[in-house]
Amino acid sequence: MTEDKTIYIHPLARRNRLFLMTVGSLLLGFCLLLDLLFWQAYKLQLIIVNMAALIVFLVGYLKHLQPKISYTITPEWLSYHHSWGQWRLPWHSIRRVGEINVQLHMQALHLPFVGIALSDVSHLANSISPRLANKLIHEQKNLLITAVKAELITQQQAIICFEPFKINGQRITGPIAAFLHQCTVLQSAYGFHLYLPQDSFDRELPSFIALLQQCQRYSSTKA
Repeated sequence: MTEDKTIYIHPLARRNRLFLMTVGSLLLGFCLLLDLLFWQAYKLQLIIVNMAALIVFLVGYLKHLQPKISYTITPEWLSYHHSWGQWRLPWHSIRRVGEINVQLHMQALHLPFVGIALSDVSHLANSISPRLANKLIHEQKNLLITAVKAELITQQQAIICFEPFKINGQRITGPIAAFLHQCTVLQSAYGFHLYLPQDSFDRELPSFIALLQQCQRYSSTKA
């Protein structure tokens, strides 16, 4: 925490990025040498090795493109930073933070997300960028599939809804409307509107939940 009581959370997804990029670069250089010496004799094998080296480099590069800070936490609000955009919520709009558990095939399943239940989705609707809304719709596909398998929602509910979303007299259209419809469906399944992936924070899932709950309590005492 800084002097102005701001906490910055770094994404786990950025770890090992430099290592992977370095290894990928070295492998690509080595593959280039092998290509010059043995291309005619081992063309198929060298193509496979070249592709593997390129994949290693690209994985590291994609990690490098992730934002350095994934969450900014202040006494007033919580902000999520994604390479496709961001959202920001005041603490008073957050009703509950918790783990996401579901019964699947008679077994308890702990999903790798932190759930956030909202008291009012209007703040989310007004702060999320259309690009991020569109991206999250597809990133949350597995949550919908799991909910269908656990019979928490129907297959029809899991289909993306492109109808306008109405809230507080406001008519929202486009990707944000589709995302809000999906938030509503997921809330009916798991009890939360937002889902923070485990690789977006730099600590264990229970520790991150405890931190958010502590910040929420602190905010309510300062309100």
